[in-house]
Amino acid sequence: MSTLPELLGRQVARVPDAVAVVCEGDRMSYQRLDALANRLARHLIDCGVGPETFVALALPRSLDMVVALLAVLKAGGAYVPVDPGYPVGRIAFVLADAAPLLTITDTATAALLPGTDVPLLVLDDAETAAVVAALPEAAVTDGDRTAPLEPGHAAYVIYTSGSTGIPKGVVVPHQNVVRLFGATDDWFVHTSDDVWTLFHSFAFDFSVWELWGALLHGGRLVVVPYDVSRSPRDFLRLLVQERVTMLSQTPSAFYQLMEADRAEPEFSSDLVLRRVVFGGEALDFGRLTDWYERHGDAAPVLVNMYGITETTVHVSHRILDRELAAARTGSVIGRAIPDLRSFVLDERLGVVPEGVVGELYVSGPGLARGYVGRPGLTAERFVASPFGSGERMYRTGDLAKWNADGELVYCGRVDDQVKIRGFRIEPGEIESVLEGHPVVAHAVVTPWEPAAGSRRLAAYIVPTPGRMVDGKELSAHLAAKVPDYMMPAAFVTLEALPLTANGKLDRRSLPLPEMTAIATGRPPRTPTEKILCRAIADVLGLPDVGVDRGFTNLGGDSISAIQLVGRARRAGLSVTASDVLGQPTVEALASLVEPAALTDEEHRDNGVGDITPTPIMHWLRERGGPIDRFNQTLVLRAPSGLTHLHVMAIVRRLLQSHDVLRTRMKVTETGEWLVSVLPVDAVSAEACVCHVDGSQAGEDEWGTLTAEGIATARERLALDRGMAFQVVWCDAGDYRPGRVAFVVNHFAVDAVSWRILVDDVRETWETLTVGGALASESGRTSFRRWSALLAEDARSPRRVAELPLWTGMSQTSDIRFGQRPLDTRHDVESRDRRFQMWLPVAITGPLVTSVPTALNANVNEVLLTALALAVVEQHQGRGDGTITLDLEGHGREDLFEGVDVSRTVGWFTSLFPVRFHLGRPDWQDVHRGGDAMKAALRHVKEQLRRLPDKGIGYGLLRHLNPLTASNLAAHDRPELGFNYLGRFTTGQRTDWSVLSEYGVGLDDAPGMPMAHGVEVNAATYDQTDGPVLCATWTWADGVFDKRHVRVLAEAWFRMLTALTVHAQRPDAGALTPSDVAVPSISQAEIDELEAQLRAR
Repeated sequence: MSTLPELLGRQVARVPDAVAVVCEGDRMSYQRLDALANRLARHLIDCGVGPETFVALALPRSLDMVVALLAVLKAGGAYVPVDPGYPVGRIAFVLADAAPLLTITDTATAALLPGTDVPLLVLDDAETAAVVAALPEAAVTDGDRTAPLEPGHAAYVIYTSGSTGIPKGVVVPHQNVVRLFGATDDWFVHTSDDVWTLFHSFAFDFSVWELWGALLHGGRLVVVPYDVSRSPRDFLRLLVQERVTMLSQTPSAFYQLMEADRAEPEFSSDLVLRRVVFGGEALDFGRLTDWYERHGDAAPVLVNMYGITETTVHVSHRILDRELAAARTGSVIGRAIPDLRSFVLDERLGVVPEGVVGELYVSGPGLARGYVGRPGLTAERFVASPFGSGERMYRTGDLAKWNADGELVYCGRVDDQVKIRGFRIEPGEIESVLEGHPVVAHAVVTPWEPAAGSRRLAAYIVPTPGRMVDGKELSAHLAAKVPDYMMPAAFVTLEALPLTANGKLDRRSLPLPEMTAIATGRPPRTPTEKILCRAIADVLGLPDVGVDRGFTNLGGDSISAIQLVGRARRAGLSVTASDVLGQPTVEALASLVEPAALTDEEHRDNGVGDITPTPIMHWLRERGGPIDRFNQTLVLRAPSGLTHLHVMAIVRRLLQSHDVLRTRMKVTETGEWLVSVLPVDAVSAEACVCHVDGSQAGEDEWGTLTAEGIATARERLALDRGMAFQVVWCDAGDYRPGRVAFVVNHFAVDAVSWRILVDDVRETWETLTVGGALASESGRTSFRRWSALLAEDARSPRRVAELPLWTGMSQTSDIRFGQRPLDTRHDVESRDRRFQMWLPVAITGPLVTSVPTALNANVNEVLLTALALAVVEQHQGRGDGTITLDLEGHGREDLFEGVDVSRTVGWFTSLFPVRFHLGRPDWQDVHRGGDAMKAALRHVKEQLRRLPDKGIGYGLLRHLNPLTASNLAAHDRPELGFNYLGRFTTGQRTDWSVLSEYGVGLDDAPGMPMAHGVEVNAATYDQTDGPVLCATWTWADGVFDKRHVRVLAEAWFRMLTALTVHAQRPDAGALTPSDVAVPSISQAEIDELEAQLRAR
């Protein structure tokens, strides 16, 4: 196989006087082009350029750009294109990452480049021009080069955007480009009569097809000036003027060219195009019908070619026609180029059947060498093929399927699947419906995040000339043809769609929408309703909320209710979490809200001083073991551009606003714990921050760097010195997002606290970025005051009256499923075993939204019903179906008048036993989601609702009242513990989003005795494709074995699935006495009333 300079030399010899390149009226023959490139190549060789040497090209679209590109290749080097129009930060990254020997540029462009250590070769510098002009024009040979040039040597390095936001350089050798044209020649019949446009930036790999399509076949290359490429009207005229026959276009650019073609028929009729090749993004066939009304199927022939930079421009080929466009059969990309093979595979690299969507893999000689300096990423994306001996496959990250004709259909990106409210959505379907409206010329529908964790649809509309866009009219048009979950939350009118330098739709340049009232219910009217609607939307990640919607129906739970109370409080409204959860609509909730005002006690309450140990602190003391490492960690995605000053400002504000982050705990000689909160100035922000330099780290090193930083921070925790809070800043440099890990001793944090802290971090960052003034803001009631109130309440008559209830709940479970009791000497946290299981979006989505509503229950009641059923089922024959487990609650209950802890950080957790008696249900009926499932749910629900103040009284009586403590301490603790941490926003990869791979709210306490033989810590993560429930199962090795725990975990998920099935039944609602505002009504009476209503 030959190299590119060799093949170019053959065309120079064959057609020396033919025009090779045209740019803005200037023309250059093959002989002249070759001579100039040879001279410059010789100078590059003198500068040290040779095979496997990288040379950056930073030049505008011009004849000089083509000459310089050819010169680099002739010298044996590989060119690294740097588009001068790119942001300075990206240019700086490319130059630093590729580390070229030098950068070829001109005087005007050099002034725009960032300062780097890479030497500049300025072509229009007088001295340089003189040196180059004096060199021979003769062809450059291997004898002239530093080493022989081989087909396998690198020809170019093109940087593409990575999913993490970090560009990656793709290295492509000569032989890849040469074989591309050999493999496709039968389709295109390349000749010297063809005229090609270099329409795209040379930093986009479509330019490789355009450039060499002309020069390897003796054709003419028309370099399209940037301004012309952005003016469809001017470009149309250029196509006619230069009599272009071979045109390459991204669909976004061609759609605009179609508009110009329709508007100027006098130019349209003079086109001599032979082929139009589409690539770079998905093509909407239906939008071509307008083109085919004016042009036949063969003048020109339209071709859809799918490809990626890593596979050398093109992978597949499909000729289009009028019939295919009218059928609107999706983006058919055809069959692979003859020397490539394509596979549609599942997650285990298994071949998927026809019609089933999988990930597209490509193998064959078109595969790039890999990524510059990224061996880990190269190994991850270029994988061994199970279908060929020693062959590599490229994992494209694109979704595809095979149709009945054996052709590939493009189905979107793996990492950008659009899911809204758990529903998979194809934006192209919505776009097609919108473009069916006479007012719409072009439409783009794209995901949009109006708030962190919220994903909605935004529609961008380019109206037909002379028409005005009416959002309500378009909403009505859509509502008649698509379901409500496909309705855009906002409509934005644009004069034209923005394009990237590569001619693709520039989604990043689409303006942020302004909200419109779309299908969210009746709008709020009063100031209170407006505040509540906005607060609910923010907490639940919704674009807007109507007053006729309910908090729980929208997916709210008890923990997010506390967040809402805090936001309302900051807006001057007083409302309780029980009101939030109990009212069916925002309108009803607003009627209960009162203005908030600080009491005299709250004005005096700064949280500093001695703290009365709370029940959960006493529980921890009884466990024993070291407590400095008893911590929780949360890792956030830090924005690019974060500096040391920013980090210190954030940490200082957190220390000032949240007193428990300054907690100190000393142990007396008798083992008593003395807990206190230090003054604001007693803890230095500098002592709380650990900086990790990751500016030179690759993507595959970030996990290790972050984990090492967290380990160091944990070692720095020391409660006896007031060091309860540490921050690890993993600094990725100026142009990449880093990570910030918050490591907090569990004494000072819980699941609700994390949400408060994350909100404050985001708010502080936003204030800093706009130059605003920072103000500290603590919770309305300090943790210190709360702990004192709990101690008083523990001795109150109403609390002591709960003793018989808790004595009964503390009875040992009839089911004993451990192999032996816990041994505090051996069963410690460092010896525990754990694994995680994830419940799919299809089950989790309804489980945390529609299922609780349908069953008249909350999420915790649903989860516990399934868990109790799983335990009883797995231990049939052992006892009478009674199970006792320890349940964690958030502990922030409405106990005291005038007390508000909704924005108070601290360890509020309550822990209490709860006993369920499920008997011996019909297990087949349970798995079918039948009446047996309803009966179990009713029992669990009513048992939990029997507990006053959601169970907080157990800890008060067990640990803070000496008259009742011994009674409850006499009972063994349950073997099983359960904790639901609520919902977290993760996976969004936005600034300050939570990175779930490091765990959220999970304790780390090496050396501390385990509290239970088995523990389940569950949380719902709102990721880009919908919510998923993650369950972390932890157990004492020797008390249980992994197989036993795994079987139990799988049984729990099966029960949760059965509950979602049950919720779909017409009679699913598990109405119980606690739901009815009628004293002394029995379950039998409720069942009878329901039966009578159904009979009507």
